[in-house]
Amino acid sequence: MKKLTLLLVFVLAIAMCAPAMAYELPLVSEPTTLSIWVAGAETVTDMDTNTLSLWLEEKTGVDVTWIHVPTEAETKFNLTISSGTYPDIYFKGFSADQALLYANNGIFLRLNDLIENNSVYYKDILEKEDLVRNSVTAEDGSIYTFFYSDVGVHMYCTDKMWVYEPWVQQYMDATGSEKPVTTDEFEQMLIYFRDNDMNGNGDASDEMPIVGVSSAWSGDPLAFLMNPYQLWNGNFLVAKDDTVSFIANTDEYREGLKYANRLYSEGLIDEATYVQDIDQMKPRITVTDPKDVTIGAFPAAHVPEYIDCNVFPDALVDYAPYEPLEGPTGLRQANYAGNMQVSLNTAITTTCEHPEVAFEFCDFLLGGEGGETHFWGFEGKLEDGGTFVWSDDPAVNGSVPSRVLTFNSGAMQNTFWGAPGPGPVYDSIELRYSETDVYGWYAWTHYRGHTTYEPYYTFIGLPQVSWCADEDLIIERNEQSILFNEYVKMCNTEFVLGVKDVNDDAVWEAYKAELEAMGLERYVEVNQIYYFGK
Repeated sequence: MKKLTLLLVFVLAIAMCAPAMAYELPLVSEPTTLSIWVAGAETVTDMDTNTLSLWLEEKTGVDVTWIHVPTEAETKFNLTISSGTYPDIYFKGFSADQALLYANNGIFLRLNDLIENNSVYYKDILEKEDLVRNSVTAEDGSIYTFFYSDVGVHMYCTDKMWVYEPWVQQYMDATGSEKPVTTDEFEQMLIYFRDNDMNGNGDASDEMPIVGVSSAWSGDPLAFLMNPYQLWNGNFLVAKDDTVSFIANTDEYREGLKYANRLYSEGLIDEATYVQDIDQMKPRITVTDPKDVTIGAFPAAHVPEYIDCNVFPDALVDYAPYEPLEGPTGLRQANYAGNMQVSLNTAITTTCEHPEVAFEFCDFLLGGEGGETHFWGFEGKLEDGGTFVWSDDPAVNGSVPSRVLTFNSGAMQNTFWGAPGPGPVYDSIELRYSETDVYGWYAWTHYRGHTTYEPYYTFIGLPQVSWCADEDLIIERNEQSILFNEYVKMCNTEFVLGVKDVNDDAVWEAYKAELEAMGLERYVEVNQIYYFGK
């Protein structure tokens, strides 16, 4: 069964009419060359002969010198910066701190005049979408980059728990219980997983209720287990009414740790969760026979994070998103980052000899024909240079006709790019899920996860991009963030595994005292200024 690429993972959730304007193509009337430095696109065999690359060059009339950097992009980017010799365009993601640094050092071009005078799509988006405008605009009103947006609904809340649905049904049938809702009910189901031959292979001892990869993206089960007690965020900061607070020392946080520790003590969370990596996890969970399934649940943003769905396609259906649990106080929530993920991406350098052409080339990818092609690729089978075919079957979102993608994720190819460049912003979330085939590009499992968690979304309160011109404060924050995050994560593991006794008041008070001694009050103050300027 075909596994589809993460090509589409960055569409913006905006339902807007296309701008009245459109580019007159080609963009240039005389030979013009741009050099574009491309980070990522690991599956592309040759950017120079890639179908999308050639199509863009033909459409725009621009001759592109592609500098493809599929691996070690950050290191190689830093080398180009230190060399003093820059490409015309960087197709790469940046933090606001980086954008300011390179702009202030005369490397990145300020785009405001180009947006005002040359834009067809970017200007229109900025006028209609507050989140994008606020994300890309520095405190002084300057804009230095384009952006990358992700309307993949799996990104709204990445901290999900996926439970093997056939086992849940077995538990319900055997016990006469309803599907567990509360933390205690969920615990009883996990105990049943532990004590019974759930996979029917004759061995009642090979089942492990929860296995994760704590070092991986959304791979720590503590996030899901904490939310019934304390709203989770991976950097241990949340905000309410623009006021930042630290969560990892609250009474509620302690109760969440107690719950996780109890599950571990009962043999319901695999100790390997805290030592293994994804490469070790995958062979444990990627199976071909239901009798080989030994893992009842795992935390992840989406199923393919751990499972090779080409080998185990039924995992996309059988591992179902489990609703957030209800805690002892009735709290039931899922940490929610917002309806779209926006980050800074793509910058034009000050050494570019054709900045207007460079801007329009990037802007072309944000909408219209350029955006649609950047997003979907080309109609037809892969061997014919295509990436999708039309179908009369309903799409994930119910629309007809729908697209069936025709390529395999992870396989080397030379038809599309994958991820680099601005946007793409073509239309809306409806377009993002106009794909069919439950075993396709995971759109179905993403959508399923979103609809399961959406009723419980609780906003973490922090902006996705923060502009701060105080370089000293940024340095201080970065150093503090490393210090606090590493310490809290270490203690989380020790509390869950029982190395530190979370039930011992003296141990808990010592943990809190250490946080204070590390400068917790100043850490919260610095983040308050960083995120909200006050």
